[in-house]
Amino acid sequence: MRGYQAAAQNNSGRFAAAGQDAQRQQQQQMQDEQIAKMLQAQEFHRTQNPSHIAMPHHGGAHHGGGGRHGGKQDAIQAMIGGAGHSGGGSNDPEREARHRMRDEQLKMALEVNPEAFISVPMLYVSCTLNDVPLKAFVDTGAQMTVMTAKCAQKCRLLEKVDPRFRGVAAGVGAARIAGRVHMATLRFGSTTAVDVSITVLEQNHGPELLVGLDLMRKYQAVVDLARNVMLIGGKAIPFVEDDDHKRREQRS
Repeated sequence: MRGYQAAAQNNSGRFAAAGQDAQRQQQQQMQDEQIAKMLQAQEFHRTQNPSHIAMPHHGGAHHGGGGRHGGKQDAIQAMIGGAGHSGGGSNDPEREARHRMRDEQLKMALEVNPEAFISVPMLYVSCTLNDVPLKAFVDTGAQMTVMTAKCAQKCRLLEKVDPRFRGVAAGVGAARIAGRVHMATLRFGSTTAVDVSITVLEQNHGPELLVGLDLMRKYQAVVDLARNVMLIGGKAIPFVEDDDHKRREQRS
């Protein structure tokens, strides 16, 4: 009888272990499917605009699991564990429930909105200012068109800066205004030219030239993301590669 009970317990233990292995495999398969959907969405965006898609970078080295699922598994663990949830060992049921809810939301987002995990490039157009070629940042959230003092020097416009228009430009941050260039000609390609007033900032970081709402409203510009262009006067000005985005891709 004791031998029969011992054998039954061993069989029960083996069945339980087998069930746990099957459950782990099922969970891993579900996670892989979620990451696969995110990768498919990235591939779709890459085919639409090859130079503007970056894989999510989660940092750190990959430890173990160097097989077929290693990279995807690491990506899921990095995203789910990124907020500091240890995955167990807590005696606080409410905290565990919050963590489970958060993880479920992340899994759902990976499934229905994988684009949220893709690095989005900003909008730049090629132009010339005072015959100097530039890349201008198109910012529909900026009230006025601005450039850095370094850009003004580069475009030989420093002598035209009116210091009576000094002040502070406030938005997400704040920057000191050196003055304003009251009249300049901004050209897009060989057929489109616009007259613009440009506020000059004392800072020398960030986009060297930023096209704001003042210019876009005056010339009734249209940002057409479906065609990846900005329309001014019926002329399509294509968006170009974001150098900062490209550098972030290279670092990742």
